[in-house]
Amino acid sequence: MKNSQTKSKETHAIVIGGGFGGLLAGKALSKHYEKVTIIERDAEPAPGSLAPRGGAPQGPHVHFLLPQGLIAIQRLLPKFIDAITARGANVLNLYQDMRISDLTNFKIRVKTSRNILLMSRLLIEATIRTLVAENTNIVFKYYCNAMGLLANFKENRITGVRLQDLTKKEEVNLYADLVVDASGASTCFPDWLEALGFDKPIITRVPMDYIQVSRWVRLPKEYQPDWKYTAYRDLTLRKGGYALRLEDDHEGAQWLFGFVSHFGEPITSSEKGFLEFAKKILEPELFNLLKKSKPITPIKQCSVPNIRKYSYSTNKRLPTNFFAVGDAMCLWPPHTALGLATAARAAVSLDNYLANKNISKAVNRNRIFFNITEKSINKNWDKRINKEVIPLIHPKNSIFLKFLAWYKRALSDLCTTNARASKAELDISFFPAKPFYTLFHPAIFFKVMWNKLKGK
Repeated sequence: MKNSQTKSKETHAIVIGGGFGGLLAGKALSKHYEKVTIIERDAEPAPGSLAPRGGAPQGPHVHFLLPQGLIAIQRLLPKFIDAITARGANVLNLYQDMRISDLTNFKIRVKTSRNILLMSRLLIEATIRTLVAENTNIVFKYYCNAMGLLANFKENRITGVRLQDLTKKEEVNLYADLVVDASGASTCFPDWLEALGFDKPIITRVPMDYIQVSRWVRLPKEYQPDWKYTAYRDLTLRKGGYALRLEDDHEGAQWLFGFVSHFGEPITSSEKGFLEFAKKILEPELFNLLKKSKPITPIKQCSVPNIRKYSYSTNKRLPTNFFAVGDAMCLWPPHTALGLATAARAAVSLDNYLANKNISKAVNRNRIFFNITEKSINKNWDKRINKEVIPLIHPKNSIFLKFLAWYKRALSDLCTTNARASKAELDISFFPAKPFYTLFHPAIFFKVMWNKLKGK
């Protein structure tokens, strides 16, 4: 292989990964650097293409853009909402246009003044890519694989990335003043740091054995339900599913049906296995519609063995001039819908930190960034993982966790008849800033306990 060097510029930033998080990070950096290079392992997509990327196997599956994520994107890309609605994104009212089931009953539906957009991950990414590409100081290097990091050990800083051009079959050293890891769940950054003699981040893992299978279909045109999104999830988190209306195309409405399994619940991506699992989840009417539907895509499968978060802020040997965003910082369970929102907010944080002269000139600016970012992640992790997931998968860990698991089940029963309880539980899911103790408001807590005393 040939080896060459690309001379650095004083105001050059590199982003590893051209997915959702990498595109937004690149946009944030473009305001502060003369040149931004986004490195993407996949081939260059056609303009506006909705074809799945090999580096994002989760692309065809369900993704929710939480309100705070939409706000963050709009801050970086003011034209985003207009651009994506022009391409068919649906407006979804929280929570009138939604049905939530625990596989026994549906929670009562309540109308709020809040709307969100409902569309595929593929459309989100394609729209953002088009808008980001309008920036003349952003350069895309497609079909390039990041192989490792370059460092100046004397100055304790990252100086660039070793690349492999998959087309020319040559290695290139690309130098920069800042490197951002947006390579997602497959990040190699911790190992690259260790290979250079720096500390790896502390990695917290929780096994999930998550498997998701889904398919885009076209339902009969006469089917016009009063909902746009339905979620099914049993109280043990072992199985669930969803049905939602995606963006329309030239032939009409597109629907996405998907099913999820945790902790060994059998599920396959075969036609027979897909329908067998669907029958366990969907109500008869919707299951029969699915059987009669016209497939738009093959059945796709995506697996997540474990969820994890990375902590860099306490590393003793932490080099400067690098950041990490998105799944490279925290891989959330898909049902929390926190992945896209966390990545979008991290890009805004990156913009804010670089705009702050006191931080941008600080020697340990990335430690400051990681410290603040990890605090935000830890807050959501405590609420969505420690208090929701772990009590259900490990209820015998403590009396407290066992009580939480019992309370969540009792609360789910109450949500089928009590609008306040239903709204509170949904708020916890869609608004991470909402404190977990919202579920223990006296009006809800005493109603839960009263129902149990009466044997309901």
